[in-house]
Amino acid sequence: MFEAGFGRRCITPPVGTRLFGYPNNRKAESVHDDLYANVLAFRQGNISVLLISLDICVLSTEQAGQYREILAGQTGVVADNIFLD
Repeated sequence: MFEAGFGRRCITPPVGTRLFGYPNNRKAESVHDDLYANVLAFRQGNISVLLISLDICVLSTEQAGQYREILAGQTGVVADNIFLD
């Protein structure tokens, strides 16, 4: 049996958070558009895969690896089957 699911979570940081790419520690004064984490989950038999899209500017290889390990521990999905974009 093939199963699929979708999840979405708002990850907008609070007003006052430092803005990426601006000099002089410019901070957010308002929210124009919310930021989201979107997840597609697939399972067939005992194989599960997560496809995750994050509304963020930069995610280092090291951070992605840490997130994969955390998510693997929380979901039981093998870390190599978790894809972050």
